[in-house]
Amino acid sequence: CPPHGNSQKPCKISCKVEVMDLAISAENIEACLAPVVEGLNTATSQLRGLCLVHNYFDSAKFAAVLYVATFIGSILNTLTLLTITWVILFVLPTVYEQNQAKADEVLGQVKTQYEAINKKVAAMLPASAASAGAASAQAAPAAQKEE
Repeated sequence: CPPHGNSQKPCKISCKVEVMDLAISAENIEACLAPVVEGLNTATSQLRGLCLVHNYFDSAKFAAVLYVATFIGSILNTLTLLTITWVILFVLPTVYEQNQAKADEVLGQVKTQYEAINKKVAAMLPASAASAGAASAQAAPAAQKEE
C-alpha cells in the first residue's frame, strides 16, 4: 500500500478492504429477502382480514388499539415515543431478570384473566355463536351416522 499522509505508514485497514470481495450474489439476496416477503404476505393477509372484519372480535380489538394510539399520538410526539421505547427496550430485560419469579406470576395471572375475558366477549358475538352452532350442527349428524 502506498504511504498515507505525513505519517509514511501504510494504511492496514484500506489494504484489507482493497482485497475484500464485496460482490453480492443473487442467491444471497434471495435468501435474505425470502423471510421478508413471507412476513409481508402474512401481515397483509392479517390486515386485510382485520379491515374486512373476517372476525368481529379481532377487528374490534384492532380498532380499539388504533383508537388508543390516536390518544397517545395526540399527547406525545414521535421523538418522545422513540426515546421512551429506546429506554424501555434496555431497562425492561434487566428488571425482568431481577424480578423473574414475581413477573412470571403476575404475567400468568394477567394471561388467565385476559383469556377469561376474551372467552366471555367472544361468546357474546354473533359470529362466535354461529360458528359454535355450525360446529355442533356438523358434529350431531356425524354422531348419528356412527350409531
